[in-house]
Amino acid sequence: MDTPTPGWAPGPVLRVYAAENAAAIGCPAPTIPELDGTLEGAQHWIDKITRSAWWRRTAAPSWRGDNTGHHRITGPPRRIICCHTTGRCSYAYTSHVHLHRGRWYPLIALTAVHRTAPWIILHEIAHIMAVPVAEANSSKAHHGRDFAHCLHALVHRWLGPDAARALRTEYRAHGIKYRARRAACQAGQSPPEGHP
Repeated sequence: MDTPTPGWAPGPVLRVYAAENAAAIGCPAPTIPELDGTLEGAQHWIDKITRSAWWRRTAAPSWRGDNTGHHRITGPPRRIICCHTTGRCSYAYTSHVHLHRGRWYPLIALTAVHRTAPWIILHEIAHIMAVPVAEANSSKAHHGRDFAHCLHALVHRWLGPDAARALRTEYRAHGIKYRARRAACQAGQSPPEGHP
């Protein structure tokens, strides 16, 4: 068995993944009928989240969602497009948006295995949700405090308080900060330079 180099400690990304995995094992997600293993089922559940009143109240306004290419902040994204990836892992496009029926939307790519995994889908949605907050806080950490806070909020609302409690416990055990810092972008703020 390999032993870590003396003084080596897992980085923040590995700690976040370890905390999520431990929470998912300790408190498995409830059965979600929409997550039937198809891309359409995953898209249906994601649409249910992004079209909810909770999403409109909780997600920060962003230039990434439902705009016509003019970089105006119109509110949180009304839709996150779900697509297939043949890679080994799922991911969220946080710097690019996807043209769908004349509108630009954020995009997440899911492997076939992850289409039935609510914890992973919420992880990818949390990336989209955290970007405007992180930008407002001048943070470049993709798995930092803003991300952890957004994931906790998503898990609490969509998987329940027991799953959120398990996630908080694991965050503390792994030394991850997850409490909110300050409010996200104000309406009317321009996107950072270099973004479409």
